Amino acid sequence: MASKYTAHDNPEIDRTIARHLARIVDAIRDHLEPRSIILYGSFGRGEGSVMLDDGRSISLSDYEIAVVTRSPCYRKLFASLSRQLTAELGVETSISWMRPGRLRTNQSQNLSLGRAAPTIAMYELKTGGQTLYGREMLNLGPIIDPRQISVRAGIRLLINRMIESLPYTPRSAPLPKDRIETIRWINKLILACNEALLLLWGEYHYSYAERGRRFAALNNLAPGTELSTLVERATHFKLHPAPELYPQDLNSLWPQVAGVVDTTFRHLMAEELGITFETYAQFPERFLNHPQVQKSYNLYRLWPLPVPLDQKLINAIKYLRQRRLPPRGYWSHFSVTANLIVFALAPLLFLGRFEDNAVLDEVRRWLVVIGYGETPRTEPQAEWTALCRYLLWAWKNFCYN
Repeated sequence: MASKYTAHDNPEIDRTIARHLARIVDAIRDHLEPRSIILYGSFGRGEGSVMLDDGRSISLSDYEIAVVTRSPCYRKLFASLSRQLTAELGVETSISWMRPGRLRTNQSQNLSLGRAAPTIAMYELKTGGQTLYGREMLNLGPIIDPRQISVRAGIRLLINRMIESLPYTPRSAPLPKDRIETIRWINKLILACNEALLLLWGEYHYSYAERGRRFAALNNLAPGTELSTLVERATHFKLHPAPELYPQDLNSLWPQVAGVVDTTFRHLMAEELGITFETYAQFPERFLNHPQVQKSYNLYRLWPLPVPLDQKLINAIKYLRQRRLPPRGYWSHFSVTANLIVFALAPLLFLGRFEDNAVLDEVRRWLVVIGYGETPRTEPQAEWTALCRYLLWAWKNFCYN
């Protein structure tokens, strides 16, 4: 029998997690009285990844906490509490501000206005979240039908996973020393392929276990033949993580995973946007020039401002928050926003032929538009590492928060 927070039937794990969550709630309430405190993510859905190792439990999932309150002034406090509690509890803890109106309108961003489109994040929060304190607000607003979530949200999820996984690939420098952490990101990539394809097939669900069952029933629709086995193993690892599920050498596992990510990504782009390409060096231009991309991947909707002006203004604020001025080239490319450039370059760096200097030149050309100014490295590995570092910075600032 599964617990309230994980797929394990382990009372000690339950008690530990409950104690951690009570500490988080107390730490928040020491500073404010919120309308509600919500646990979401894997632990909220009862599918948190906890690995058992010689009697010890090691969390591979985060505590994702939404604090529902009107004032945005607590954002710095929440960032500080996140760092403090992560160190104290030994589990990555992320505390974020949520505007109450978002739960009534299903808006994906605190600053968004106008009509809300269904998103993965809000669907999973409202169907798989748990209220830890305060008013029950998860049932506010219209019910989200997962069949109405755009396939493009799945494409964005897969791109995000590519970016997050860059430091753990064989080309990262220095090589990751933590094998389990590397496997965790490999696992996330495989699951993202599953999730994006289920959106394409109209069969998405908030539960990892149910997604695994649905993919197994529909795997004949999947591009390629390797993904079915990988999704089955990745789902098992997510619910019951164990190192023996990935016995092979990581240098041999990565090419296999990159191959299914490549096949899945090409399939999604062709089916959803009609974008095809022979090499990844061709991808950024075709993606950025696609007539539907700007509207589909705009992260905000500041009604009644036109797309992409609303995104441009939000990004300008984010530059200033980082004590930087938006580069001149950013304004001259009016229809291309920073988040779109990041989304266009992630597949190029993750799946492209990094040995080809033309690929790195293409990445650099677009990163310069959003402020990259480092001198080119003559050695391809050093250049790839530097470009990845800036792409990760841009992703965190323009696509993630």
